[in-house]
Amino acid sequence: MTQSSNLLICFDESGKNSRDPIQLMGALSVPYNIYQHPNYQAFHDLNKEYSYHWKNYGGDSKSRNGIIKLFELATGLVDYMNFNLLILIFPF
Repeated sequence: MTQSSNLLICFDESGKNSRDPIQLMGALSVPYNIYQHPNYQAFHDLNKEYSYHWKNYGGDSKSRNGIIKLFELATGLVDYMNFNLLILIFPF
C-alpha cells in the first residue's frame, strides 16, 4: 500500500549576489501533519519570539539562546525531518 503526505519544505541559500567563493544551499522537509501537530506548538511559538532566518546572526546572546531552544525543540521532530545541504566553492 502506498501512502502519501504533504511536506513542508523550507529552502534557503546564502549570498546569491555575494562575491564570497563559498555558497550554501539548504533544504529541510517535514510532513505537514507532523509539523502542525499540537505537540509541537512550542516550536511555532518560538519562531514568534526568535526568527528562524539567521541572515544577520552575529553571535548575540538573545539569538544564540533562541537557536539553542530551537534545536532542543527540534529533537522531537528529527525522526520525521529530512535535511540537505550543498556547499559550493567557486574560484573567483
